[in-house]
Amino acid sequence: MSDESYKKCRTCRFCDHADSKWICRFTGENNDSDGTCNKYRPGICETCNSYYIEDGKEMCGMNSRETFGLDVCSMYDPGYSG
Repeated sequence: MSDESYKKCRTCRFCDHADSKWICRFTGENNDSDGTCNKYRPGICETCNSYYIEDGKEMCGMNSRETFGLDVCSMYDPGYSG
């Protein structure tokens, strides 16, 4: 992957930024913005802001369809950090 943000803590929504550290919600590890952890799997539905669970079903907010949290989204853009 040529994108410089690929697999970096600064692009993972499960990493909390505090001072100069990026703290992984899964492991509690302290990293820097260019660090990563083995829990981070970019592109899977459950790391997407559009992913939600409703009535016990995993849903995609982008297409309003049922999905599987470990699927890799075809709309995933590793360069987008919004």
